Amino acid sequence: MNRVILVGLSGMFVVGCLKTRADLRREGVDVNRQAVVAQRDQRTPPPRPPVPTYAEEIDEQMRQLSGRVDVVENQLAQFNAAHASEKESQMRQRQEIEQRFLAYEEALKKLEAQVLALNEELAKAKADNNKAAGKGKAAKSPMEEGDQLFNQKKWKDAILAYEKYRNKNPKGKKYAEATYKMGICFQELGMKDEAKVFFDEVVTKFPKSKESKKAALRLKSIK
Repeated sequence: MNRVILVGLSGMFVVGCLKTRADLRREGVDVNRQAVVAQRDQRTPPPRPPVPTYAEEIDEQMRQLSGRVDVVENQLAQFNAAHASEKESQMRQRQEIEQRFLAYEEALKKLEAQVLALNEELAKAKADNNKAAGKGKAAKSPMEEGDQLFNQKKWKDAILAYEKYRNKNPKGKKYAEATYKMGICFQELGMKDEAKVFFDEVVTKFPKSKESKKAALRLKSIK
């Protein structure tokens, strides 16, 4: 009986040993297989990036071209805006100049009417001056007469005399002086707008004359 027990125990030990070896073999095979797969993965080159097709290249070039066109259009739009702004500024300046000359012409018309209204006083002033000067003395020129009246602060009479000189001597040497003194006469009479017209005429027509600087100072002083 003891022999039977020993035989049974021996069988069980053999079976256990066989299972252990089979497991070891199986594990070894799995380990070798994983090593082979790992080596194969290392040897396999990485996938190459896809080569763009002709249509894709054309699309890319079109996108780049479209981007450049957008840049050029933006630059053109900025240039057009700047040009339009400059043109508008020039137009405003031209309109201001035109309005200024229109105002100047209206002021001259107004002054002409006032000069005509003063003609009657001029005739009377002439008669008085002739009596005072006497018959033996030579007649004075309109400019000399205007200066004499100007020094006497007879502003209206001086205006008429200077205007007479201007009408007879449109290119006379003392035209700027007569015009400047007419502005002073109007300023002394409290007629600021009329005075501005004559001072402005001196500055505009005779910019290099000594009266031009004086007229510019007068214009600044008038408020």
